[in-house]
Amino acid sequence: MPRCPHCGEIYRKGQEKCYACGQPVTGRGSGEGGINPLIYIIGGGVVGIVLLGFILATGNRAAVAREE
Repeated sequence: MPRCPHCGEIYRKGQEKCYACGQPVTGRGSGEGGINPLIYIIGGGVVGIVLLGFILATGNRAAVAREE
């Protein structure tokens, strides 16, 4: 079971506030909830690959046009 980051009291998953101290136990900084940082890394990599492909495709099209 998870523990409150403020007072250490055990709380149930899905609980928003600690019953002992009243502080929020979900969201940023509590170790529960939020978005996994790996999603940002993977998403950034995908966006980078798409942009690189677009730049390379556009550059090749311009080079072909100059040759004609």
